[in-house]
Amino acid sequence: MITAVSQEPDWDELAELDPGTAWIQPKEHGKVNDNVWAGGDALGLGIAGIAIAQGRQAAAAVHAQLRGLEQTYTSPKSVVSGQIIKSDYYPEKRPAAPQQRTVAERLAEPDKEIYETISTAVFLEEVSRCFSCGLCFGCEHCFMYCNAGGFTRLEQVAPGAYFAFSREYCLGCGKCIDICPSGYLQGKDALNP
Repeated sequence: MITAVSQEPDWDELAELDPGTAWIQPKEHGKVNDNVWAGGDALGLGIAGIAIAQGRQAAAAVHAQLRGLEQTYTSPKSVVSGQIIKSDYYPEKRPAAPQQRTVAERLAEPDKEIYETISTAVFLEEVSRCFSCGLCFGCEHCFMYCNAGGFTRLEQVAPGAYFAFSREYCLGCGKCIDICPSGYLQGKDALNP
């Protein structure tokens, strides 16, 4: 494990992994060799979310190798363009602005953070600004506007999975695509979700 501090890794103690450059260039899903996977800051500077995804991919690959299972790789989903998000569906909300300590406070206590932590209420308000790009969030527009039976509610819901689509009842009108605020239903994908 290399501490993730957004700096180039020090390969002195890991000479067998030293890529000869600042960053490791792994094979598919972080595999460096038969017994080593890499992710996060060892591959290049990035945000925590990318490192978490790389760690998850590596964990799945290690699990498959140790269990003797065939490793399956899912291709990343296509990028949802801003043109298909119906931003007028969402109320306008200002982003959270953490409180900043005054200059006097910073000089009096220079070891403390400049920006204060946001409260739970402010955090929950901030995450409510998410447009859920490309994921169903259960707004029910498709269900309300579709002819009877086109979309049915799932009993067991999960993030991104609230309705089942029945192709046999679809008339191909495309209204569900037109009204989907998050861009989840798109063209041919609406007929094959």
